[in-house]
Amino acid sequence: MDHDRISQEENNRVDEDLDLVKSFREMFSFLRLPRFDYMRERPESVLMLHLMFIIIFIGIITLTTPILVSAGVMDMDNSVSNLMQEQSKWLFISLAVVLAPLMEELIFRLHLRYPLLGLWLIFTGVTFGIISFFLDIYSCPFLWTMTVVAFLAAAIIYLSREIIAQPMTLFYNRRFGFIFYITVLIFAFVHIFNYTDLSNWIVAPLLVLPQLLISLFLGYVRVRNNVYMSMYFHGLYNLIPTLMFLLFS
Repeated sequence: MDHDRISQEENNRVDEDLDLVKSFREMFSFLRLPRFDYMRERPESVLMLHLMFIIIFIGIITLTTPILVSAGVMDMDNSVSNLMQEQSKWLFISLAVVLAPLMEELIFRLHLRYPLLGLWLIFTGVTFGIISFFLDIYSCPFLWTMTVVAFLAAAIIYLSREIIAQPMTLFYNRRFGFIFYITVLIFAFVHIFNYTDLSNWIVAPLLVLPQLLISLFLGYVRVRNNVYMSMYFHGLYNLIPTLMFLLFS
């Protein structure tokens, strides 16, 4: 009897883990009110995340393709297509599927669990904006200046971590919804610069709608699971259109 009861409990647990509706309900609950420690002790299963990703990916393609075509995206000069023409296919795939997800997740979503990193990003981001007014962002002095600023900011925050760690964690707990959605918007915004000749800025929000939508899912995965899973799904999201781009271009 005990064996049957344990087996039944295990089966119920498996059925609960494979409840797709329940998993989406939990994700939407988080997106309505993002929380710093949302279900951290019970991460979503890898299988369920793949099922959710497939549905979300199909939904994004179905929703955004007519919008992007109407906005004239096919006629715009895109730095991604230029990169593909200039580099080998394998290098292009490596950049789009491995390097870009790795760097973007570290920059945009790693801080969602590490408030001190968020402080470092704010400091270096503001400094980047100020210095870029005075120096060419592609020049050597600019790059060296920003490298020094980044290391100095990291050193100062590390040395004063005992003083600022608790206030920063408290701030993240209280204002996590604001922090989460600001991160989503900034992530989407930077992808506007994929378009090298964007004369009609009024359509810019439409052009980054796919990045805006997938960023919601990636942010949820990062908070509930970990940054490695968000890197993986970010790479998977880039892989599919990259392969299609290479096959049909």
